[in-house]
Amino acid sequence: MRQVYFILIALVLLFFSCSKKQDTQPEPEETIKVEITLVDSVLFNGTEISISAQTDAEIKEARFYFDGLQIGSSIVAPYTIKYKPIDIEPGEHEINCIVVSISGKEFHKSIPVHLKLRLGDTYQGGIVFYFYIEGISGLIAAKEDLYHNGTDRFYWADNIGIGRNTSDGFNNTKKMAEHSSNDEQVGYLFKQGYSYEGYDDWYIPAKDELVLMKENKNMIGGFAQETNWQGLYWSSSELSDVNAEALNFNSLMGNTYGKNSYSLKVRLIRKF
Repeated sequence: MRQVYFILIALVLLFFSCSKKQDTQPEPEETIKVEITLVDSVLFNGTEISISAQTDAEIKEARFYFDGLQIGSSIVAPYTIKYKPIDIEPGEHEINCIVVSISGKEFHKSIPVHLKLRLGDTYQGGIVFYFYIEGISGLIAAKEDLYHNGTDRFYWADNIGIGRNTSDGFNNTKKMAEHSSNDEQVGYLFKQGYSYEGYDDWYIPAKDELVLMKENKNMIGGFAQETNWQGLYWSSSELSDVNAEALNFNSLMGNTYGKNSYSLKVRLIRKF
């Protein structure tokens, strides 16, 4: 009889042990599948795109990031945001989406995207108007004519020869700065470099660069409309100790003008 008693006790203990194990079995791990969709994986500065997240379960929020920086969020299906790249460098980038489940857990998905520069794009303080290497390097023009101390017209620099380079406006401008004696001369403004729209590497275009700007003037805009000498723009290329080259964007007018005889307009450029 005692044997039967012990057997019954063992069976009861076994039953409760199994029940306890069954009760403490972990719940299935929560998983949410996330997909990111956009119309095109090629992006452009200044062009707005829609970015959406799809999930296979209900969520509380979807947060979107571009190269690690949050660009928006949505709490309503289909979890879509609008995003316009501004001043983003060309090349490969990443869009990431983090979704928050009802229980508060986070799940994420990343996709690669490519940003491409186009002629006419607003970028790094101005307008892209010429490519050395398409979409990668080139020239940027300021959005407006140079304006300083209440005027947009300037003499050139002192009547001292600096060399007749027609392609390297950056170094021409440095030499102009070294040989300018007052702020009515445009070279004088570059003695400490010239800062505009957050960049301090602007310079006066050399003759060849000024020609490129004229060829692409419509994508830049804002140039003088006069067809006479009042519509002339200085280059940083000199022709002699006393003359430098200038160009009118609305006529064939352009050649050599007295450095300190003509007060002309200037449109700055920079390289990227």
